[in-house]
Amino acid sequence: MDRKTLLLTICSGCLLILSFPKVDFNFLVWISLVPLLIVLRNKTLLQAVFAGLVTGVVYYVGILYWVTFVVVQYGYLPLSLGIAAMLLLSLYMSLYVAVFSA
Repeated sequence: MDRKTLLLTICSGCLLILSFPKVDFNFLVWISLVPLLIVLRNKTLLQAVFAGLVTGVVYYVGILYWVTFVVVQYGYLPLSLGIAAMLLLSLYMSLYVAVFSA
């Protein structure tokens, strides 16, 4: 994956994060997938899935940050386990974006 592709997929994930209520720039939802769709043009199936996976991971880490807090605060587990739980959940949820990109 080249630098431009990586930058555009991360940009798409960040725009999706900014469209959610904590920041509440809800107008960004209309343009947030444009960088991802630009990347997907002329890509092979595997490259498209990976680009969607990167976008999904960035997006879901940005909106599922609270899972770490809940696991540590109410589950009485160490911080590393909370971060691992958030990352695994984000990776699982990003498969939806990867399938969309395929």
